[in-house]
Amino acid sequence: MRFLLINANTFSDPPCIPIGVEYAASALRRHGHTVGVCDLWPHPSPMEELIRRLNAETYDMAGVSFRNLDTAQAARYINFAPHVRKIVDTLHTHNLPVVLGGTGFQAMPREVLAYTGADFGIDGPADTALPQLVQQFDASRDAWLGAPPDARIVNAHPIGIEPDAVPERAVDIYYPSYIAKGSVVGFATQFGCPEQCDYCVEAGTRFCTRQPRAVVAELKALCAKGFDDYHLCDSEFNIDINHCHGVLDAMAAAGLKMRWALYMKPAPCDAALLDGLQRTGAYLATVSVESAAIARGRYAWDDVAFILCGLRERGIKAAVDLTVGLPDEEIGSVRRAIDFFRTERPDKVNVNAFLRVYGGTRLESMLRTRADLRAHLTEELPDGPPLFRLFYNQLPLEELKIMLGEDPMFKLEGFDHGTNYEILKD
Repeated sequence: MRFLLINANTFSDPPCIPIGVEYAASALRRHGHTVGVCDLWPHPSPMEELIRRLNAETYDMAGVSFRNLDTAQAARYINFAPHVRKIVDTLHTHNLPVVLGGTGFQAMPREVLAYTGADFGIDGPADTALPQLVQQFDASRDAWLGAPPDARIVNAHPIGIEPDAVPERAVDIYYPSYIAKGSVVGFATQFGCPEQCDYCVEAGTRFCTRQPRAVVAELKALCAKGFDDYHLCDSEFNIDINHCHGVLDAMAAAGLKMRWALYMKPAPCDAALLDGLQRTGAYLATVSVESAAIARGRYAWDDVAFILCGLRERGIKAAVDLTVGLPDEEIGSVRRAIDFFRTERPDKVNVNAFLRVYGGTRLESMLRTRADLRAHLTEELPDGPPLFRLFYNQLPLEELKIMLGEDPMFKLEGFDHGTNYEILKD
């Protein structure tokens, strides 16, 4: 089958090399399909570029990679679903069935499918599920198109990934254009997350890991092409510490000439993991912390101190993404968190008190059953899953600003610009 993959993300603050498109394209080619890639980001008139490609080339089916449903920032809120709907409409005018995928689709699959008018969706990693869907659709087109909406959404989480697969990179996407605008090259070592964060659409999804040798083969090929600046795309690297050790050992043994940034959680962590980060060229780790998680016993302040101290001792910059003001969190918990970081002095602390409410999350469920929490919503709770703007905020912004004071270490997420890797890059 001739399949057109489209990178729908045209956002440039920051620009992001579409790793999901590359992984999906490689998976389809491994299964014998002909794949074209249309990257809309570099073009000043993205829809004109898409129409040009559709008029010039012939395809049987199209896939749209939907990176984010929205910016998830109350102060700089943009929803990307209307843009994706325009793309789907354009593809339909050329009689192409459309598959949606990516984190933006996974946020609320049923609602996004209905709103955009797409024919199918992949909820989860696509490298195994997408080739299966394409093969089944090719064999039984009418049955698939006539199926009810829920049957046209493939739950890819239990299907999993091909752990030994090594995707082709920097083939369909022109990296220099992205890098010139401040982007870095992404890579992944795992998919899914077993954690149960109240607000996260990925919470509780199947966790599956790539083979370290496959990760290293991918990185080695990228380094050979001259790319040396990377950011890990895992939700948090240290979900499985043994997997971390395997990946870091393989990276160190390969002697890769690279520098990279990553996200971590406070625990589990040990000295060997931190040593591995240093050996492999990690220059920045962002540690995700919820002030309420300390009170709930998910980890301790000693765990946070250990990882921050270990990073500092090894010359690795440390940023913190601090989430405050979760439901039922007492103000004293937030004050203790701010005082802790004011003492520990990581390189940057991004503080977020506005939680985007996504459908299907524990936060949405709590709001449905508790009227007292709904008083802290920025907009009225809709009858169905909130596809558009809805934030939970129980800690007033002015009160938070007073607590933070004039300390330049703290940054209000969404109100101050710049990503961690942009601000803390050497």
